[in-house]
Amino acid sequence: MHRETQYDVRMWMDDKDSSLFEKGRQGLLYALSDAPEPGIRRYSAFLVGERKDPADIPELIRALSDEDKEVRSQATRALSRFGADAIEPLSQACSSGSWKVRYRAAEALGLIGMTGGVPVLMVLVKDEKDHVRYMAARSLGRIGDDRGRDAVRPLISDENEYVRRAARETLGTSYDAV
Repeated sequence: MHRETQYDVRMWMDDKDSSLFEKGRQGLLYALSDAPEPGIRRYSAFLVGERKDPADIPELIRALSDEDKEVRSQATRALSRFGADAIEPLSQACSSGSWKVRYRAAEALGLIGMTGGVPVLMVLVKDEKDHVRYMAARSLGRIGDDRGRDAVRPLISDENEYVRRAARETLGTSYDAV
C-alpha cells in the first residue's frame, strides 16, 4: 500500500471485531518467537515493526537473541522504527550476557539516531567483544554527538582493524591519531 492511501482499518470495525486484531497480534508474536522456520520469524519481526505498537518491543528485544542471524537483523531494523520508545529497552539490552544481543542493540540505537542512546554506547566502546566495540563506534558516528566522538578516540589504537576503521570513520578522515 502507498503511504498516502494507508488508513487504520479499525476505524470502520465495530467493537466486537477488535478482538480479531488482538488474536492476529498474538499469532504474529507467537510466530516471531516460536515458528520453526527462520523465514517466518524474520517476516514476523518485519510485520511487528510495521505495526509500531510499543507493547511489542519486548518481543523484538527477545528476537535479538534468535539463533538465526537474519532474524536478529530484521528485529534490529524493526526496533529502530520505534524511535524514542525503544531507546530504554535497547539500552537495557546492551547489558545482556550475549555479545550478539549487545551488538544488535547497539546497532538499533545507531539506526534510531537519537542522543538518548549515546550514554550506553559510550560504555559499549569498552566492551570485551570487538564486534560490540565496532558497532558502538559506528552507531556513535551515525548519531554524531560530540560525547560519542570523545568516547571513540581510544579505539583508534584498538587491536581489531575493523574497530579502528569504525573509530576513524566516526572521528572523520582528517583525524590522525598516531
